[in-house]
Amino acid sequence: MKKYPTLMLFGIAVAVTITFKAVYNRIYDKKVDFAGDNAVYFMLGKAISGGHGYRNMNDIKRSLHNHFPPGYPVIIAGIFKIFPDTFNSVKSANGLFMWASVILMLLIARKITGDIIIASLAAGLMLLNNHLLKFSTIMMSEMSFLLLTLTFIFIFTGCEFKKQPHRNIPFLILLLICAFAYHVRSLGLSLAGAFVLFFLIHKNWKYLIATSVGFILLTIPWIAYKKN
Repeated sequence: MKKYPTLMLFGIAVAVTITFKAVYNRIYDKKVDFAGDNAVYFMLGKAISGGHGYRNMNDIKRSLHNHFPPGYPVIIAGIFKIFPDTFNSVKSANGLFMWASVILMLLIARKITGDIIIASLAAGLMLLNNHLLKFSTIMMSEMSFLLLTLTFIFIFTGCEFKKQPHRNIPFLILLLICAFAYHVRSLGLSLAGAFVLFFLIHKNWKYLIATSVGFILLTIPWIAYKKN
């Protein structure tokens, strides 16, 4: 595999960052988007950050919320612990998630193909994707889910599965990412499914069992909570 200087990769990452900043500043809208469930996510995040639990703050009884999984509201609550609890803080954080996802795509494509040109094209196409840019400016869970998915792929491509599962730190991190991605969007189940399928194809029974049991244990609390 042909090696390219780290300096070249760093230069491309800087170019991606400058381009993203220019594009994002151009499309950014301070107004709350009318589509989707922006307000619900925002209020759930404020409820958690304010110590009220996972509750519907727009309900006079402040009933427990059991519709949206808690992953993205937890992220919003974390944002509010660092930045002001405003719409723009959340929207800007999603922009940061988008930027980080593009950088990860650059690194993943370079790692898989060994070709800096292909990696740059992959990152560039992602950077200028209209739908991704749209979601990077609104308070929805797509950007955090995208970042989690690409983080999973990045770690997975450099992970070996020779140690015992409970001693393999990268594997345990992957398992946690799978579970958290599921709590951000139910689509995260497909990420866990792909993980299980990989071990099934390679007949790695220890990791197959560890992944299946670990994922189930990490997701049971939310499933049980929803049924109450």
